[in-house]
Amino acid sequence: MEINKKLREGITVIELSGRCEIQDYDNLNEHLNLIVESGEKELILDLSSLHFINSAGLRALIVTVQKMSGAGGRVVFCCVNETIEKLFSITGYAPILQRFDSIEAASAHLKS
Repeated sequence: MEINKKLREGITVIELSGRCEIQDYDNLNEHLNLIVESGEKELILDLSSLHFINSAGLRALIVTVQKMSGAGGRVVFCCVNETIEKLFSITGYAPILQRFDSIEAASAHLKS
């Protein structure tokens, strides 16, 4: 899995691509923890190029959402494909994860 961080209009965007497997958990968790610990308050997780995520990777995402929320921040997701959307639904997380069709829509929501 590849993890790319960029800044878009003052908002941190993390692009995840490939497959998030068990061996990727530590790297993903480290990247996400650094964002939370740095005090950033808005994060977009772009999943447009993520084809698969296992339960460990999903846990890293959920923990980040919880930590950011607890620190007064917000995490939103964009470009979630059908496979990952099904995982969100099956695990019961779909209602608490805000999803948008594009980075632009996610960014507009965070700015409002």
